[in-house]
Amino acid sequence: MYNPGSTKAISTSFEANTQTTEGYLIDTGTALTTSGFSLVPNTFTSITVNSPSGTIVVGKITEYKFTIVLKNSIPSSGGQLLITFPSEIAVQSSGSCTAAISSTSHTCTKDNGANTVTATFTSDAAAGSSLVITITNGVRNPTIALESNYINFRSSVTVSGTTYNIDQDLASITITPNEYGTLTSTSVTRIDSSKINDPTNIDIKATSANPILAGSVITIAYALDQVVLNVASANSLTFTQLDSSGNAGPTLTTTVPTTTNSTHIIVKFTEW
Repeated sequence: MYNPGSTKAISTSFEANTQTTEGYLIDTGTALTTSGFSLVPNTFTSITVNSPSGTIVVGKITEYKFTIVLKNSIPSSGGQLLITFPSEIAVQSSGSCTAAISSTSHTCTKDNGANTVTATFTSDAAAGSSLVITITNGVRNPTIALESNYINFRSSVTVSGTTYNIDQDLASITITPNEYGTLTSTSVTRIDSSKINDPTNIDIKATSANPILAGSVITIAYALDQVVLNVASANSLTFTQLDSSGNAGPTLTTTVPTTTNSTHIIVKFTEW
């Protein structure tokens, strides 16, 4: 015997009959209650992350491609496969997605508000099929080089307005960026005197490719043979964060060096 193909409740009525070899009934009975017949989703045979792979850049909007081998069939009527991304991996309103089994194309939709991608089926998807979902330039990698939470995969069927699960994988697939983004528009300008041993102010500017969380820091390193910091005036250091329109936010907190031979300044970002 095999269980049904979804978590939809099965009948609790089991009937048993005794009969003669000729087929004439002797006794009949019905089990009014059964226990142990609740159903839970099965697990996909396998899920492969085809991309991103290799070099995964922090915060980059890129292709995400998965090959999902179905443990159980998904019907075309009411069936779907739902991919739910954790908050660190952001589905974009831009880009596109496709879903296919072999040469058969199915329907793929993105929802950047719900942070999901959904495949629905133009024909029944058989057990053992390899479903390939490709999201082209439609997903942003995590914006810090830290392993993400799990990407959830779930197939289901909806009958008369109620959704029943089929297969799922809730705790095996994560994404970990391994290459940093790049600060752009970086510039260092000497504002005052260019004469040797004269005091001067230096204007340092940089644009981050990724959002910076409150409490994060940026380290500004400098070469001792080029700059000797005047520790006496270190408390006058000011750093300001600007939004993409050039509007100024609050002044940032700095950790000033304690000796003239320090080689860096740490700037801490505040909530904005």
